[in-house]
This record gives sequence, C-alpha cells and structure tokens, in this order.
Amino acid sequence: MLSRDLTGPAGLVHTGTMKTTPSPAFDITERLLWLREKRSKVIRLHPRQVASSLPASASKMGWPFLWPKEEPWPVCNAKIVPVHIASYERSLERSRDETSIAELAQLLGHSIEATRETAERNRANTVKILQEGRNGHHQSYLPVLQLRRDDFPEIPFPRGEDIFQLLWCPTFHWVEEGPGHLIVWRNEQEVGNPRTDPIPEGTYGGVSECSLDPERITDLPSYFELRDDHGTEMDSIFDSWSAYDAEHGPAPGTKLFGCAEWVQGPEIPVCAACGGEMKLLVTVSSTECDQQKKRWLAIEDRDGLEHTMDELHTSDDPRTRVARFHQWQAMEV
Repeated sequence: MLSRDLTGPAGLVHTGTMKTTPSPAFDITERLLWLREKRSKVIRLHPRQVASSLPASASKMGWPFLWPKEEPWPVCNAKIVPVHIASYERSLERSRDETSIAELAQLLGHSIEATRETAERNRANTVKILQEGRNGHHQSYLPVLQLRRDDFPEIPFPRGEDIFQLLWCPTFHWVEEGPGHLIVWRNEQEVGNPRTDPIPEGTYGGVSECSLDPERITDLPSYFELRDDHGTEMDSIFDSWSAYDAEHGPAPGTKLFGCAEWVQGPEIPVCAACGGEMKLLVTVSSTECDQQKKRWLAIEDRDGLEHTMDELHTSDDPRTRVARFHQWQAMEV
C-alpha cells in the first residue's frame, strides 16, 4: 500500500520516497565522445497507483482531473479512411476462407480446429472495428495525464495557463484519421465549479490513478537513430542493438521529453504549419521497464520490484506468477 506525502511542491503528491535511476555499468560517452552532444534532458515520471484518490488539481495520471462541471466530456468520432476499411474487409474474407485457415494452421503448427476458433474470435473483433470505422468511433476519451506548471515549468505552457491535460482515444487511429489524442490547457483559477461525478466509461478500460515522482536526468538516442552514421563503431562495443538500448539508450517508462524508443528507423512527425521536425513531449507506457531494461529500475524500488519481476517471468508455479503479476501492476500504471 502506498503512503502519501503532501509536503512536496504545490499539487505534486509523492509516494513517500523520491526515485533515483542508477548509473549504467560504464559511461558510454567516455568511449564515444560524439555521443555527449546527443544527450537529452528527460523527466522520468515514475507513476505509481494510489490507494486513495488525489486532489483533482494535482499532477497525476488518471481521473479525476480538474475539469469544469459544465464542460461536456469529449468523444472521438473519427472514422477509418476507405483504404483501411478495404484492408479490414479483406482480412474478414480470409478469416472465413478454409484454405487460408489451413495454411495458417500449418504455418503456426496448430490444429485446424484451434486455428478456426482463433479466426472466429478475430473475426468478431474485425467486425467491431469495421462498424466503428464506418460510423465513427463514438468513444469517450481517456484521461491520461495532468501536469501543473509549478511542478513542470519545463513544459511550454501558453500564457495564462497553468494546467496541462492529455487525453486519448482508446481506439486505434491510422495516421490519416488524426492523432487520436487531445491536449487541453487550463487556468486553475477559472475552474470555479469542478466536476466530481464519474466520466463516461469507455469500452476499452482506462488509466489507473497514479501519483508522480518526477526525476530529472539525461538519456541518449536509440541505436536506430545512430546506426546509419555510427553503427559500425557501436557494434564494436555492443553485441546487439538491444544491448546498447538496454543499458545506455532512451529511458523507458512514462516520461517527459528525452529520446524516443524506436524499434525501427526513426519516423519523426513533421509540423504541418512550419515543416519542422516535432520534438518529443510525452511518452506514456504501461510499465516502468521490462526484464531487458532492469538497469533502469529506481534504486528505491530495486528490492521489491526486481524480485517481483524475476518471479513473474521465471516461476514454474502459475499461482505465484499470478500473484507477482498483481504485485507488479500495483507498482506500475
């Protein structure tokens, strides 16, 4: 169970201890001097689920946000563009085709009966996606992240605003359908009658309410951002791209700014107004890190979380794995 300390900066509710990211095994910038100019400032947010609700105006993840009672909760009505509707329709046809099912069963090494059952489940999901795609998602946005100016002055708040709110549509968006998220800027003093009743429930779950323990450090670009110019030099030090990223690359987890965790060549979006490359503002993740990136575990969490993760992945007892999964969820988003 988490304890709360209300003695931090205005609006920021800590879990009781600040988080400290341990240093890597060695400083890669001493071997590759050109990496020093690639370092980027990042704020790891270290979200943790709370046992009781935080103030609506606090910096946090998840509902309740500071939201005017008279302001309707936003709904996403984006539609899937025709080219992608055609792709889903072809997928639906293949899911009914016995030849396709037999070929897939052979490829996966599964029985035809098991493959057919999987195809039927996937077909139902595809039908739902098509319905939403043709008629509009009609999905309530999920409240994801709320940040205060006095807690995060690094954010470029518009003049007169002091609260940043990030919401997203829980339904998958193709690029042509729009970004699938909303950013709302507010002035706390102008929200005289905040909403206290629950927001509309979505059909795709939600984001747990979490406190934040921001930690300001630096991280480095992923291997995929560097490989074209420096791949040979990096390969002489690391056995694989993942070995570099796990120890020295972008900080994992939910964070502000920093470097993107690419798993392919970078696809940096371009601003439609000025044509310049966009800067990373927020990364939202379901977990703090994974087994491969255990070095990023905060020092304060190492004993409990590392043991939990080890047993979650290695225990032969299904009951132990289930118990560790729930413990892991309690420490993560």
